[in-house]
Amino acid sequence: MDKVEIRSLHLSDGKTNDTENLNVQGYVATSQPSHILGKPGKKQWRELIVPNVFKEAIKNRFNKGLDIEFILNHDKSKLLASTKNNSLFFEEDEVGLFIDATISPTTWGKDTFVLIKDKIIDGLSFGMRVLREEWSFRDGLPLRTILEIELFEISALDLPAYPSTYLEARGLEVAEVVIPDNIEKRSLEGGNLMNDN
Repeated sequence: MDKVEIRSLHLSDGKTNDTENLNVQGYVATSQPSHILGKPGKKQWRELIVPNVFKEAIKNRFNKGLDIEFILNHDKSKLLASTKNNSLFFEEDEVGLFIDATISPTTWGKDTFVLIKDKIIDGLSFGMRVLREEWSFRDGLPLRTILEIELFEISALDLPAYPSTYLEARGLEVAEVVIPDNIEKRSLEGGNLMNDN
């Protein structure tokens, strides 16, 4: 079974300073390439998530009768909001996937909200399985264009990920990305091949 991949981006507190309403909002940008992913001296690449990928992933998840949860640091025991009770809302527009969550006022929910307001936690991360992708070569690196995903969850955390017009993003990955052999393997800065040979 394929491993779940994690990506992250910035998150901000919502429309009110009233801590009785723990509302947060953020964007997952599309049509903006990621920062360089992978480790220096190892395989490196950029990613691009095309428009409507999130819209289709959400529709497919709901069609299966499955909810999407907003959690803290990818810890399913730290539930913050959910589509199950309509405390988590998504909408994909020309910028990307807009997320609006009203955090449950649990101990970790209140703590998370304070950390978001204090800009200590300013990231959103998402767990996905890539179902369809295309590879090309651009600006000296392989480019992975993501065409279809299975979306599992959204997390609040402090790791930046994809850059965008308004927010930054990038997270960690728990799945090794395999760059196809037919993609040209050049050095970003002379001498370091994209493979491990």
